[in-house]
Amino acid sequence: MPSWNADDLPCATRDRSRLAADLDTFGYCVIEDAIPKETTAKVRERLEQQAAAENALGLRKVDSAQSFGDGNQWVYMLINKGRSFRELLRQK
Repeated sequence: MPSWNADDLPCATRDRSRLAADLDTFGYCVIEDAIPKETTAKVRERLEQQAAAENALGLRKVDSAQSFGDGNQWVYMLINKGRSFRELLRQK
């Protein structure tokens, strides 16, 4: 049984002091609206294109240790696979 309550885990916020406290306590924080919805949509579209292309070429990679069924496909090294992924690094 976990030593924490799920209600106490980090929640999305813009409050910098809360983000810092969550990072110190849990090792992560959830930044509300960190990536604009338009950017998320563009990245998802590009990811789906890349996944489809790798699948069509027989390069589909799956984690055989996990049981995700047909929905399991790993696309590695995204930074090399499209401008939209590189643009994520420049988000402010």
